[in-house]
Amino acid sequence: MILQRWYIVAAVACLASIPLVSLQAQTRNTGDISRQIFEDDSAADWIQLSRSKPRYLLLSGNSGSNENSDLSGDSNLGNSFVSSNEPVYGGSPVYSDGSSGTITAGVALYFVRPFSSNNTAFSTTTGIGTPTTALTNREFDWSYKLAPAVWLGWSDPTGVGVRARFFHLDQDSGSVNSVLDVANAATTLITPPSGLSPLLGIPLRGLQSPGILLQDSRGQDTLSAQSSLRIQTIDSEVTLQRDWGALTVLWGAGGRYLQMNQGYQLSLVNFIDPLNNETSNLNAIRDFSGFGPTFSAQCSRQIGSSNFSVVGLVRGSYLVGTSQQSGTFSETIVDSINGNQTNVGTDRSSNHVALPIIDLEGGVEYGRSVGSTFVFVRGTCVSSTYFGAGNASSTDGNLNLFGAMISTGLNF
Repeated sequence: MILQRWYIVAAVACLASIPLVSLQAQTRNTGDISRQIFEDDSAADWIQLSRSKPRYLLLSGNSGSNENSDLSGDSNLGNSFVSSNEPVYGGSPVYSDGSSGTITAGVALYFVRPFSSNNTAFSTTTGIGTPTTALTNREFDWSYKLAPAVWLGWSDPTGVGVRARFFHLDQDSGSVNSVLDVANAATTLITPPSGLSPLLGIPLRGLQSPGILLQDSRGQDTLSAQSSLRIQTIDSEVTLQRDWGALTVLWGAGGRYLQMNQGYQLSLVNFIDPLNNETSNLNAIRDFSGFGPTFSAQCSRQIGSSNFSVVGLVRGSYLVGTSQQSGTFSETIVDSINGNQTNVGTDRSSNHVALPIIDLEGGVEYGRSVGSTFVFVRGTCVSSTYFGAGNASSTDGNLNLFGAMISTGLNF
């Protein structure tokens, strides 16, 4: 339901009507379009279609000439001209201010929480050896945390440009804890998700509770599990911006590089005394790195003649790369009765995978011009879905980041 709602939000922000700009000889002010006819011998036109640094597009006046001219020496404004970052229908672009384009830069803070199915910390089976056996899965608990992003772009006066963006997420889940004592050890078994733990020791086993000492009815096992998620993305795109009245659309096409690290840690401690204690640790890691094409559409629709706009973004990426899985199980047993043990086991595997990604944003922007610079602040709801990414304890299911984002930037 969360993804469906935000697909709709982004679609509404982008599917706005597209008014055409009519270059007729009249005075009007609609949204960010201002046009004035100067009553003189040659009838000059002024149109401002952009919120960033002004540029001047010369259009032929009523003299019948289609030649472009420079305004610098024409005190009578003998030709029409347009101030815009984008092409205006009906004229040939000649930018008289000598501008080399517009630079855009900004920073963002995402406040997001990971959601994943089958995100199991460990499983507890109770009632072993009785008619009432039951299996319970404890899930990792994630919270909303901050993740930064920065971007930098440039566009020429025709709206063609380039843009780069960097995003970094570094989160740890809350700890999931459990205790197993002598009274319940005979009928209870606590294990990590299937396939995570290498097998080792005598007898051959993976990490589990009851451990070696508790199986001998000594002490109690204290278990603690935690998961981690690290994501870094770099997007590099060629962009194309077009304005239609109050609606601005920015298309992008390029490549995305992604590094994703999903970690799983489970520890077991049974400390009776210095001569009888057990410590076991399981560390499992899933690493993905890949590259592939990315396509985006970003829309902004001005609300009336105010400085507020409705904004939305849809981005799709398809990455191909390598996923590496590793698991290390280590245990140290100090046992005054049966002898000490120190064991370490490791499993590794690698495979090539494809990872589709959908990013959605929808919200509101406030912006205004300060001299020749356009400054804006934007607040949106965000959703990013990594299809088939799974989590640290399972390769099944999707990973979703959901939350809010606030950003600020400028065009100059």
